[in-house]
Amino acid sequence: MAVDIFLVANLLYFRTYYTVIPLDSYLLVGNMTDFVSSIFASFRWCDLLFPATTAAMILALKKLRFDRQTLRRAGIYAAATILCGCTIWGLMLAQGGFRKSYGKMLIHRQLSATPTYSIFGTLIYEALDNTPEMTPELTAKIDEFVFRARNHTPAPAFAVPHTVVVLILESFESWVLERSVEGIEITPNLNRLLAASDTFYAPNVLTQVKGGRSIDAQLLLTAGLLPISDGCFSSRYPYSTYPTVVKAFRERNADLRAYSFTPDKATMWNQMIVAGQFGFDRLFDRSDFGRSEQTGHGNHKRAADGPFLAECLEKFDALAADNDAPLYLQCITYSGHTPFVLPEKLKRVSFPDDIPRLMDDYMTTANYTDAAVGAFVDGLRAHPRFADAVIVITGDHEGLASDRAMLAADKAGAGIVSPECFTPFIILGAPVGIRYEKVMGQIDMYPTLLDMFGLGEYGWRGLGRSVLRDDAPKCAVDASGRVLGDDRDAERLREAWRMSDVMIRGDYFGRRDADAE
Repeated sequence: MAVDIFLVANLLYFRTYYTVIPLDSYLLVGNMTDFVSSIFASFRWCDLLFPATTAAMILALKKLRFDRQTLRRAGIYAAATILCGCTIWGLMLAQGGFRKSYGKMLIHRQLSATPTYSIFGTLIYEALDNTPEMTPELTAKIDEFVFRARNHTPAPAFAVPHTVVVLILESFESWVLERSVEGIEITPNLNRLLAASDTFYAPNVLTQVKGGRSIDAQLLLTAGLLPISDGCFSSRYPYSTYPTVVKAFRERNADLRAYSFTPDKATMWNQMIVAGQFGFDRLFDRSDFGRSEQTGHGNHKRAADGPFLAECLEKFDALAADNDAPLYLQCITYSGHTPFVLPEKLKRVSFPDDIPRLMDDYMTTANYTDAAVGAFVDGLRAHPRFADAVIVITGDHEGLASDRAMLAADKAGAGIVSPECFTPFIILGAPVGIRYEKVMGQIDMYPTLLDMFGLGEYGWRGLGRSVLRDDAPKCAVDASGRVLGDDRDAERLREAWRMSDVMIRGDYFGRRDADAE
C-alpha cells in the first residue's frame, strides 16, 4: 500500500510538472503543506484503482492455498523475474553501465528515461554523484559551444535604464491577453499597456522550465541558463556561480541596489540562497508582507496579487527615499498558482455557465492578476522616481499542464485556449516598441533583456539569442525535446540543454573565475 501511495504521489506530480518527484524534494516534504490545494486539484477518481487493486490482491492472497504446486509456480515466476533483471542489467553493462546508459537517454530526450528505467531507477540515478569533472577538454568544449551559440551581430546602442522592475506572474499564459469571451475582456489593463507605442511584446514564448518550475523561470530569465536534467538546480546546486542580468547592471554601475520580492517563504526552493547568487542584495519574503493574513488566499494565506503588489509599491517608495542609486526590483506573484480558485471577494468577472470549470477559474484568476498589475503599473508611473522605469512582465511557466488538450478541444475552449505552452514576454517603456510573433524560448529572454538594457556587451550572453539581432530565434525546444518553429536550429538548441546541465552541475563559471585568479 505504501508503494501505491508513492506511485500515485508521483502521478499527481507528473500531471503538473511532467516529471517524477525529484529526489531532493523528498527532503523538502515540509513545503508540501503549502500545496495541499494543488495536490487535490491534480487528483482523479481513477487514481483509486492503484490502492484498490492492491487491496484486492491482499484479499485474494488470504484465500490462496499455499500448496506445493502454488509454491512451484511462484518459484518459476521469481526465477523468470530475476533472469529478466539480469538480462537488462547485462545489456546496460554492455553500454557502459547504468549511469552511462541512463545519461545517453537523457541526451536524446530529457523525459523518456523515467518510463524506461522506472521511478526507482530515476531516483537511483539522481542519488549518484553526477557532478562532472571540469577537465580542460570539457571546459574547452563548453567554451566553443558558448561562442558558437551566441549572437554575433552588433548589439543595439541603447541607454542603460536607471530603474528596472520585473514582474514574474505565476502560471500566466499568453492566450488570455487581447482576448474576450462572451463579450468579457479577460485582461483589459494589460491590453491597454500592450497598445502603447513603447511596448515590446512577444506572445509566443515557449515554457522551458522543468523540476524547479518557478525558480527555473528565474534561472532562464535572470541567468540565461536552462534547467538541469533531473531535480532542481536551486536544491542540488544552489551555490554554483551564475552570471546574471543583475550582475551585468552592477558591472556598469557599482551603486546598483537589487531586491527580489516574493509572498512565499524564503526557504522555498532555496530562494534566499539563489537570490544572493543571482546578485540580489536582499530577498523580501512572506514574513515581510504584513497584510497577507488579512487579504491572502490559498494555503497558509499567501498575499494575493493585489495587496502584495500594493505593499511592493510601498517598499519601493521607501527604497527610493533611501538614496538615488539605480534599482533592479523583481516581484514574483502567487495568485495564479494551481488550482486557480480565488476567494469570492477577489473575483471581478463572471463567465457563462457553459464554460468548463477549470477554464472559468483560470480566466477569472488571470483577470484578477491583470487588475493587480494594472494598478501596480499605474502606481509606478505616478511616482516621480519610477515614472521612467522599464517594466518587464512575463509568466513563470504555463499553467494548464495536463488539462490543456481537454480544454483546447472543448467547444467553449476551442480557438481560445492555446494548444501550446506559451507565456508572454512584455517590456513597457522599451527603447524599441515591436511585436515579435515568431516562436522563442524562455532562454531567449535573457539576451533580449541585455540588449534592451544597453548591456549587450556583457561577457555572458546566455544560451539563447536576442530577438533584436539579425540572427534572432525562430524556434524553441522544450524540456521534453519537442521543437516548435523552424527546426533548422534544433540541434544547437538541444545541445544547449546538455551544455547548461553540465555548466550548472560542474560550476563552470565558478571554476573559470577561480582559474582566472
